[in-house]
Amino acid sequence: MEGRCAMRQALKKLFGILFFLGLLSMGWFFVQANQERVQLYFWSWRTHEISLGFLVIISLVLGILVSAFLFASLIVASRLEAQRFKRENEAMRRIAEGSVKAS
Repeated sequence: MEGRCAMRQALKKLFGILFFLGLLSMGWFFVQANQERVQLYFWSWRTHEISLGFLVIISLVLGILVSAFLFASLIVASRLEAQRFKRENEAMRRIAEGSVKAS
């Protein structure tokens, strides 16, 4: 049984490495196919001239990172709120038990 589990983990690692290399090569070919030089203007700020493919890849990566950060912050906020509700519920239960015992 352990051999099967180890083989499955090895295949998952191999698949992850192959997937990463595939994405890397697709990005490389995309950048090579889009060599036009562009300059991005954003309000008063501008970039140096870089290839269009590289600009698209950087924009994609930045978008993924920002959305992952926002999603993680939402998860953390919801967990903190759940902990607060749990504490408040426990406090209310103790108060209710105290009032039942007193009467």
